[in-house]
Amino acid sequence: TALLWTARPALVAGAGAAIGCGCVWVGLALAAMFNLPPSFLVVTLAFVAWAVSAALRGRSAAHGTSGHAHDHHHPPAVRLSA
Repeated sequence: TALLWTARPALVAGAGAAIGCGCVWVGLALAAMFNLPPSFLVVTLAFVAWAVSAALRGRSAAHGTSGHAHDHHHPPAVRLSA
């Protein structure tokens, strides 16, 4: 999920850890509130975070607003003329 937002290793590690911890804590709280298995909720929250991130990144890429002014890791697609 973090890799969808940045390709910088330190930021990916930090954001990934924050997303993971957030999913665990929210999942545990919801499990206690609704008497559901915590593993299901943690994985579901992590999936939802990924799905929302992928949808937002896909939408911004479709509109040409990737958020990266100069991205060395994802160069622009080369268009071949007919």
